[in-house]
Amino acid sequence: MTMTIDQEAMQRIAPGGIKPPYGYYRQPNGWIKPAVTTALEELSYRREGWVPLPQYGKFDMVTGYAADHPLELLFMNGGAKELCEEQIRQQGLYMKPPVIPVCHQALTQFHRRHTPSCWVGAKPVEFPQIAHMTNLGPFECRFCGVAKPTLEARSQHEGVMHKEEKGDIRTGESLAEGLAKALKPEPVATPAPVDTTPLLRRIAELEAELEAKPEKRFVRCDCGGSYKPGGSNFHQRGTTHREWASKQEALSAPR
Repeated sequence: MTMTIDQEAMQRIAPGGIKPPYGYYRQPNGWIKPAVTTALEELSYRREGWVPLPQYGKFDMVTGYAADHPLELLFMNGGAKELCEEQIRQQGLYMKPPVIPVCHQALTQFHRRHTPSCWVGAKPVEFPQIAHMTNLGPFECRFCGVAKPTLEARSQHEGVMHKEEKGDIRTGESLAEGLAKALKPEPVATPAPVDTTPLLRRIAELEAELEAKPEKRFVRCDCGGSYKPGGSNFHQRGTTHREWASKQEALSAPR
């Protein structure tokens, strides 16, 4: 059977009292964590890369309050600066910084719990790291509005607490995406560009000839076709004129 922190602490009660055995360590990932500070335990933690922080004192976890506020003594003694940005972000400390009692007493056999006088004038912890942090929340659940410290935490909450609603949204998004694809018009292929330089040049000449002789209803193009006023677009797209223009271009090309 696994003991809770409180049960584990109670096992250390002796006739002479309880010696505060908990202190703080910095783990290899930068997080600060309370753990037992006896010589044997400290040696074991050091081998795992943990760094002891004895300057922030020792305490005992003999109450549920102590277990729920494991970093309180660290904050009391000015250790808020020790926390890495990731720990502040993941634990949501930037959202609602904990309030620290003004008694500055560790929870031990001599001060098992804080009294009302310990809280007179108490203020929230200040984290100087927050001034340099970006992409902070809080991130509210899109279904119930509960605030979470990270997008990952919000996604996990929604996946567990609102699994059905989230499934409905995904289904709707899939249907909308399929409908959008079905209604999207097929792209129209753009025809390859045609070199129309000789063609356009000849069209301009024919237009000029018609303007000079308005009595004419049409003029004969070199391609053999009839060119009528205002027929520029129709004539230049004709097969006869295109073939003639291509031959002229080939003959004029340098060899």
